Amino acid sequence: MAVSLRALDVTDEAAVLREVAHVADRHGRLDAVVNNAGRAAVGTVESLTLVTFGQRWSLQRVYGKRRR
Repeated sequence: MAVSLRALDVTDEAAVLREVAHVADRHGRLDAVVNNAGRAAVGTVESLTLVTFGQRWSLQRVYGKRRR
């Protein structure tokens, strides 16, 4: 079984599409993706601004076959 590790900015839609195309061209299919993206925010959830909270939360969304 082959495993490929590739860096990807999951907030960049064009980069995501390029990587999916790269994997499909190279391997014929994409079996699994591990999203290990994260950003740090210091403080309690209540102390975060809505913008900061939204930026952190958006990295953790799980998409099915379609992205927005």
